[in-house]
Amino acid sequence: MGVSGKSESESGLRKRTVIREAYFMDYADSIRKVSKIPLMVTGGFRSRSAMDQALEEGHCDVIGIGRPLCGDPEAPRKLLDGSLNSAPRYEDRLKLAQTGCFSPASSNFLMRALNIFGAMGWYYQQIFRLADGKDADLRMGMMSALLRYQADEMLTASRLKR
Repeated sequence: MGVSGKSESESGLRKRTVIREAYFMDYADSIRKVSKIPLMVTGGFRSRSAMDQALEEGHCDVIGIGRPLCGDPEAPRKLLDGSLNSAPRYEDRLKLAQTGCFSPASSNFLMRALNIFGAMGWYYQQIFRLADGKDADLRMGMMSALLRYQADEMLTASRLKR
C-alpha cells in the first residue's frame, strides 16, 4: 500500500524516483536494459507531467494507474484531455494520523497495520460500490470502510463454508 513506516529520507529512495512518483521506475529501468518488449509501469504515478516524462525519456511504453480509479474512474480520460493535471491522491488522507503514534510511521505495529489495512479496506469498498453501479463514496471513513470490508469477508467466508 506504499507505506514503509519510514520517511522518504529514511527509506533510501533515490531523489529522481521520488520526483518521478513511480515506485518501480528503477526496476523498470533495469528491465528495459535486458528486454525489448513493451513495458508498463504502475505504482505511484499521479501527475500528468511525471507520466509524460517517464514516457518521453523511454523508461516505459505504458503508464498504469490503479488507486485513483477507485474514486474517479474518469481520471485517465481527464488526464489525457488535459482537464486534470494530477490524479487524486486518496492515500494522503487515508491515515489515522499524519504523524505520531497513530500514523503509518508509528513504532507500534498495530497502528501501522490499522493504517495499511484501513486504506486497503477503503479502496476495496470503493471498488465494490463501482461494481454495483454506484458512485464512489469519497466521504467514507477509513475505519468504517475497514469494518465493512471485514464484515463482507466474513460473510463471504461463511457462505463458502456452507
